[in-house]
Amino acid sequence: MTRTPTMYRVALLAPFEGRYREIGYNALYAARLAFTESGFANVELMPIDDGGSVATAVLRAQALTHDPQVIGALILGYQAADSQVQAALEDIPAIMVGRWTETRAADNVYILSAAEIDTPLDAVTDEIDTPYLGGDVWMLEGARLLRGSLDGITVVTSGSIPDANFAERYAAGNQFAPDPNLLATLTYDATAFLIEAASTGERAAAWRLLGEGQHNSLNGVIAFGDDGYWIDAPIHRYRFENGVWVNAEA
Repeated sequence: MTRTPTMYRVALLAPFEGRYREIGYNALYAARLAFTESGFANVELMPIDDGGSVATAVLRAQALTHDPQVIGALILGYQAADSQVQAALEDIPAIMVGRWTETRAADNVYILSAAEIDTPLDAVTDEIDTPYLGGDVWMLEGARLLRGSLDGITVVTSGSIPDANFAERYAAGNQFAPDPNLLATLTYDATAFLIEAASTGERAAAWRLLGEGQHNSLNGVIAFGDDGYWIDAPIHRYRFENGVWVNAEA
């Protein structure tokens, strides 16, 4: 008699509707690529829309805690990263991809960003004075479309612009895949680390692996400090020129 192996899940809690849906879909294709290339057959991806508000994101995080097969979570976007949502995840180890909040509200939440980055968390439609140093959200295609111009804005991030090889793998077999943004490689790396952690089959073991282990990734070695932030995380600066993002330090 052949036994079906127990499947474990990594949830992706992010916006898939509304102004910031680009965050969710870009992360989705990056996470799918990580699953395809991981070699683990006992872990699957579980995308969850944050519902567009902190209140709905809290409810969806709470629902995840009742599913024993959910061993880890990826969180992206303002609502999913809110401190109330972090707390609602309870014992589910989670990686926040990028900087979306100033608060780490739970010891089981790790932040894939340099702790030194302290750019404002303004919405892309807010009034700002230039020159302006912004965070990950400013590199979204939606930010450019909403504002019309990104002149004077420099993005400070631990994310990196995907190279041609990654972009090709990311888009392979997915005709609706958007162009990967700077969060795509970070999401890929976070997903790969969480897949390894989730394969343990226990939230406590997964939490311990994230907190004490390290992962060799596209963006370098990922390990988290006692403060929950990425140790020795890269810090990049980009500006928008002639229709493309370029290294602002070149």
